[in-house]
Amino acid sequence: MAPACNIPQLDEATFEDAILASPFPVFVHFAGRDCEGCELAMPCLAEVMGQVRGPVKCFCIDGTKHPVVAARYRVAQYPTILVFREGRVTRRLVGYPLPGELEVILRTAVA
Repeated sequence: MAPACNIPQLDEATFEDAILASPFPVFVHFAGRDCEGCELAMPCLAEVMGQVRGPVKCFCIDGTKHPVVAARYRVAQYPTILVFREGRVTRRLVGYPLPGELEVILRTAVA
């Protein structure tokens, strides 16, 4: 089971409406079952998103429970964070983010 996340969860049924139709940049955290790096990345992502000044959304999805979505976006390793803009992936971060890395990506995404 993927770790608990206070960021809204998506599944195959809700993914398209939440991500592809969004007029704002969207961060999607792909987590995996029993993924230690995912557990470490979620609080970091939640903290960064809490500091955001500007229109941006953030969601989590358990890629092991929703392999069709993970395969569609070529997510093979967890954690993976994808940044979507206008329905397209504009940034991919594979593995646990380095300190400050998410802030830089976020500032770039909302600029």
